[in-house]
Amino acid sequence: ELLGCSNLSHNICDTCLRMGLRSISEDVLTINNLLCGCFNYKTDLKILIVLSKKADLSLKKAMDEIDSNENANEYDKLALKLELESTRGTGNESEDIEARNQGILYFTKITKWSERIMEKEIMPLYHPCTHPECSNNVNHWILRSDFDNEYRNKGLMTWKCPLGHSNSILPSQEEIKQINCSLLYHPEYYTQADSYDHCPLRRYRLCSRCALQNGCLLIASHSDGCKQWPAGGSQHQHCFCFHCTRTWGLCGHGKSGCIDPGIQQIRKNCDDSQLEIGYINGTEYIKWLKGSIREPPPTLFETEPKTILGVDRQEQLGLTNKTELLQESNKGTR
Repeated sequence: ELLGCSNLSHNICDTCLRMGLRSISEDVLTINNLLCGCFNYKTDLKILIVLSKKADLSLKKAMDEIDSNENANEYDKLALKLELESTRGTGNESEDIEARNQGILYFTKITKWSERIMEKEIMPLYHPCTHPECSNNVNHWILRSDFDNEYRNKGLMTWKCPLGHSNSILPSQEEIKQINCSLLYHPEYYTQADSYDHCPLRRYRLCSRCALQNGCLLIASHSDGCKQWPAGGSQHQHCFCFHCTRTWGLCGHGKSGCIDPGIQQIRKNCDDSQLEIGYINGTEYIKWLKGSIREPPPTLFETEPKTILGVDRQEQLGLTNKTELLQESNKGTR
């Protein structure tokens, strides 16, 4: 029977087809030169699925012929027995038996194989379209390298698939919430004077350029030394002042205007196309934790809504127990 590849001279018998599909389903490292050598995962998955269904039909036919024929060839019986034992040995035995009874053994194996390939080999290279119509169609996804060149480098964090579905590479609301909580757990300065400019520093800062230019969240940790992060400026693509958060160069040792803007908070803008960073007055926040003032200070952003009330922010983040928050802050970060 013809395989369905581009070479019309390539034929295969039912037994060899099933053996070839078993070999494919056991190996997630090989995604090219499959079966006769003409198939590959990305372009020929649909054909492999069709072949798996043919394999299921041929397996059922072989089993029916053996079961219905008392005088069946002993070699054929042994070959089928070994095939079934070999098949059960390539996965979960109970699932394999159930799939075989339903007539979808090879279809199930090739489908699961493709899912494993997707997770290990394909998905790390792409931003998938999240719409149900395209979630399993690699041709409707975008390579991460293409996204960086065509969108991210232009300050764009959203893209559309060929069917027009809009997608965003920005972090989820839950991820943003976790980052904001982490920054508020330690509003205190871990040192009152760095080693060069003698300015106070918090232990953790968001890398502003990662957030605003790349749409990703990176919390930097400072551990002694001067206010430049990273020290020497060579261990991360962005270098900034840990006191005022400005890009290193705009700020520097002994430069004017180096003022702590407060505790950082992150959010998506009004149309969910970009990330924005706002600030909370750290001194006032600690006063609230200690009970010196009644209301927590607001978060201030540059765009509307520019002011997020402190009470609303704390409730949204689930950070309303001042006693526990103060205890966590007093523990410090060492």
